[in-house]
Amino acid sequence: MSTSLLEIRMAHLEGAYEQINARLGGIEERLGRLEDRFGRLENRVTRFDDKLDARIDSLRSELFVRMDRQFY
Repeated sequence: MSTSLLEIRMAHLEGAYEQINARLGGIEERLGRLEDRFGRLENRVTRFDDKLDARIDSLRSELFVRMDRQFY
């Protein structure tokens, strides 16, 4: 195999490696953004869940007060 043919193949492989590297970098960035969005969504769901629990507790307390008044 001549040196020039080997150099051509090596250059081709280097170019392919650079493309793969760039694509993987893009995928990493997109995954990072997705993780950030998921984290924000998870926080919002947690806050909503906490608010819902508080409201349920409030309604339950109010119901017990009304039941106590009604039955005593």
